[in-house]
Amino acid sequence: MHRSFAAPVFIFLALLLWGLAALFAWAGLGNTWYGWVSQDWPVAEGRIVASTVEVERINSKFSNTHDAQPRGQTLRYHPVIEYQWQVDGGLYERDRRNFSAAVAGEETREAAEAIIARYGVGERVDIHYDPGQPSRGILEPGPHWDGLGVTLVVAIVLAGFALVFSVLGYRKLRA
Repeated sequence: MHRSFAAPVFIFLALLLWGLAALFAWAGLGNTWYGWVSQDWPVAEGRIVASTVEVERINSKFSNTHDAQPRGQTLRYHPVIEYQWQVDGGLYERDRRNFSAAVAGEETREAAEAIIARYGVGERVDIHYDPGQPSRGILEPGPHWDGLGVTLVVAIVLAGFALVFSVLGYRKLRA
């Protein structure tokens, strides 16, 4: 790579990776913070309006599920629970179960069905809602440290690559 061209490319890549690292860290910390404070939010009575399992096929070299599927595909099962609640005359609807930043789905249909079994359609549930923004409600309040761990690991890896490109860009500029 030509010397005058390499420095801007390395600097661009470094800035891009620093930005992505910051975005992942922000998402993980933000979701964990919302989970933490949601424990103290007011509660409104809500109602489950839908409770299903969505199946996602992921093409990959390795398959870690036991379900029958074509070689090279992994199935993930996403419990989807839609609920409604009212606060001060406003009707709100959401389908986010908790504030985990790591929402990859379940490895087996049974695990996903066990989650939705707790939320039958028409069932009354407590919705913890943000008093400053009542449309932000959650079924399962509390922090999810697994999500924070995943996003921080990704942020650290991205920051490591960003540091490498930062050093390369700095060296090319000095050369």
